[in-house]
Amino acid sequence: ITPIAGIKTNTDTLVSKATTMDSKLGDIDNYIATISTNTGKCAAFTEDTATNTLDIYNRIVTISSDTTQMRADMATIIGLLQDIYAQMGGNA
Repeated sequence: ITPIAGIKTNTDTLVSKATTMDSKLGDIDNYIATISTNTGKCAAFTEDTATNTLDIYNRIVTISSDTTQMRADMATIIGLLQDIYAQMGGNA
């Protein structure tokens, strides 16, 4: 009977697809622990990268601040030397 043959064909197709799905789910199950571990390692590495980036930023800010202070100190030293030079009558 044609309708029964159609139902059998459809169920055979479903069984075949279910077998394929079962195989693929088995593969996923086999690799999920490794994927999870590697995801954790990746997250830790990303966190370390962010921490190092922040450290670098803070060091650059410190260098910039120190450079600005050095320029200000240099201007003060030049001013004092000019005052000493002027008090000596401009003769070295």
